Amino acid sequence: MSPEPTGRSLSDQLKHLQYAEPPLDPSGFTLDDVVRGGRRRRQRRTVAQIAAAVVAVAALGTGVALPRLNGNGDGTPPVGPTISSAPMLPRIDLSDGRLKLAQKGAAVTVSKNGTVVATLTLTSATYGTRSGRAVFSMDAEQPVLIDTSAFTLYDTDGGENSADSPRKLTLPPGKTSLTVDFSDTHAKPAVIGWVPQDGEDGATWER
Repeated sequence: MSPEPTGRSLSDQLKHLQYAEPPLDPSGFTLDDVVRGGRRRRQRRTVAQIAAAVVAVAALGTGVALPRLNGNGDGTPPVGPTISSAPMLPRIDLSDGRLKLAQKGAAVTVSKNGTVVATLTLTSATYGTRSGRAVFSMDAEQPVLIDTSAFTLYDTDGGENSADSPRKLTLPPGKTSLTVDFSDTHAKPAVIGWVPQDGEDGATWER
C-alpha cells in the first residue's frame, strides 16, 4: 500500500522535519561556545596584565614605591643596625669635698683622685667705687655644677659682699664663660674670693 500523497515536495518535507526537531539544550555548549569562552578568558587575563602594567608605570611616575620582598621574602622592610647614643657624662659638683683645688696665678685647677677634671680661670675683672664684675672661663670635659654664692668680693674695710642673684648653674662640657657681678659693696673692692667647699680653703684674686 503506497503512502497517501501530502501535496508537498521532498524539499518542503525536509524543511518541515528540520524545523520540527526539538531545540538544543541551552545548558549545552557547542564548539563555537567553547571558542568564544576561551577568547573571553584570554581578554580578561590581558586586561588584568595591562592594568598591572599601568599601575607600575604610574608608581614610577609619581615616585610611589611598590612593595618589595626582603631577604626573608615576607614583604617586611629590612631592619637596619641599631645606633646607640653616647652615655651622658656625670656632672662635676664643685662643692664635693673629695675634689682638690690648686691655684696658680689666675687659674685654679680642680682635681679628683689626682686627675685634673676642671680649670677655672679669671679672665677679666672691673671695679667701680662700690661695685665689681668678674669674668671667668671654665674648661672641663664633663658638665660642671657651680654655685655663684661661693664667690665673695672683699672690700678695704674687711666687708664681705655677696654676688648678685646667687644661683646654681650647670656649665656644659668644653670651654665656657661665667660672669659674676657685685653691684653694691660696703667699701672699695679689694679681693675676689671663691670658696666652693665648706670649711676648705679656696682661691683669691687680688685687685
